[in-house]
Amino acid sequence: MSPRTSVIMPAFNTADTIERAITSVTGQTDPDFELLIVNDASPDDVKLVVAEYLGNHPDPRIRYLENQEHLGLAETRNHGLKEAEGRWIAFLDSDDQYTPTFLETMHNAVTPTSDVMVCAHSLHHESGETTYRRQGEPGTCTGHDAMLQALRDEITPYAWDKIYRANRIRGVRFPPISNIKDEAFTVQAFKRARRVKILRDALYWYSVDESPVTWSACPSLEDCWRHVEHLKSATNAHLGTEAEKNALAVAWVLCFLNAAQSALRLQPESLRDYLKGCQAALRLPLVLRTLKTAPFFGAAGMLLRLSPSAYRTLYGTYLKRSRRP
Repeated sequence: MSPRTSVIMPAFNTADTIERAITSVTGQTDPDFELLIVNDASPDDVKLVVAEYLGNHPDPRIRYLENQEHLGLAETRNHGLKEAEGRWIAFLDSDDQYTPTFLETMHNAVTPTSDVMVCAHSLHHESGETTYRRQGEPGTCTGHDAMLQALRDEITPYAWDKIYRANRIRGVRFPPISNIKDEAFTVQAFKRARRVKILRDALYWYSVDESPVTWSACPSLEDCWRHVEHLKSATNAHLGTEAEKNALAVAWVLCFLNAAQSALRLQPESLRDYLKGCQAALRLPLVLRTLKTAPFFGAAGMLLRLSPSAYRTLYGTYLKRSRRP
């Protein structure tokens, strides 16, 4: 009989944390799962750490898989999806943890028509501080409404704070877009879901890595364009109702706003041209739709569209203030 849940764990450069992640799965109060560890040709000792763990703690519920070459997070998750046999699908990054009751609490809240379950997070900072984060109102909504909320940034876009009914997301995959991954998968899952249920419980422990390498990834403008085009084709919102068109506009504007902010943090040599590219992507009809639907994001998009230099000054001031003790 297939396991209730397939937990997919990509592994890359996480030899120091992967054992902790594995034990957070094997220690679940709901033992009916399989854990698929997918090594994305990691250059560190991930393979040795997993082999040693399995040698000391043999567990038939754990399957170890490898990519022959480094494919990136999206394709590594897709590898796990192809191999998964569970009736539900879950994801866990190998530098994070589940709380012991993650699976049990999520499954206990499932109703016959709930196809995606969403939980809150505990953010664990390097300083030792822990903060609670939830995005979305607890309760149940239709999958269509959840899709629109995700496009409007009102529900978390992450793959790892959810469980998905496998037969509802069959064939859904992460597009191979560098640095922009989860939202494209999540909105497709929401679109297919009958009901989405949001819990207030913080069941996922997210490790906040505040080292400079965390900030080193600035998406290419080509990837940003691939992302928004994927959202269009996945949702067909650009052909839908006003609410659907407005939600897609918010996602579009946010994609290029986030890209601009990444570039302003990292200060690449091509910053001027990069910001011009973001400016050009913020088409006036999309910004106006965003102003109606999400005024703060719309105003930011309008400022960047009209004056990248003014936006740069404003965002620089925000960064300086945010770094104050």
